This record gives sequence, C-alpha cells and structure tokens, in this order.
Amino acid sequence: DMRCMRMAPGRRFDLELDPGEDLIQALRELADQEHIDTAVITAGLGGFGRFTLNYSGRPGQSWRDCVLQLASVQGMIMQGHPQIHAVVTLDGRDGITRVGWVGDGCTRLFYCELMVQELLPC
Repeated sequence: DMRCMRMAPGRRFDLELDPGEDLIQALRELADQEHIDTAVITAGLGGFGRFTLNYSGRPGQSWRDCVLQLASVQGMIMQGHPQIHAVVTLDGRDGITRVGWVGDGCTRLFYCELMVQELLPC
C-alpha cells in the first residue's frame, strides 16, 4: 500500500560551502543549526576536488586531486540526515558522467551552492 503525507513548504535556504568544506557535513550542520527535520534539495552546482559516489548501498568510486563538476543534484533531509543523489562529470579526464549516492568526503574545490526547501507537516 502506498503511504502519503501532506507537507507544506517552510523556509528556503541557499547554502554556499566554504573552500574545503564537506558537502554532507555542511547539510548536517544546516539541519542541526536550523532544526530542520525534513527538507528537499531542489538544485545545486559546484566544483569539487574530492568526491565519492556509492551505488545501491555499496561503496562505489572515489576521486581525489582532480576537478569534478556537479551537473545535477537531488536529495532530501529526513530526520536531520541528508541523502543526496548526484550526477558528476570529470573535467579533463575521461569525460564520462557518473551517477550515484553522495558519500562522505566530498569537498568543495572552487564553488558549491545548494538550494534547500524545508517541508513541514500540514
């Protein structure tokens, strides 16, 4: 059976990471500081020097000391814990696009900005 809960938009946040800051950790800190229980990540872009993608709960692939562009991001914060699905491209490498769940250790190289929309129960 399908479950459905009606939610209403709450506050909106434009989260910009500092150089070297970890993507998942920054979202955890936002959720903690702003007391966000549930939110959706509606947009994002950025350039990273380190990035990890996991696939279906299994460790995936990690990159270091290269430039990765965040091409697309979707995600949520549930009970204060971020889960992000991303599409990244490797600049100057093989040009192949990679897709997966963002793991820890994804650090901003030159820019990263995310739009976060809080959701509140009706």
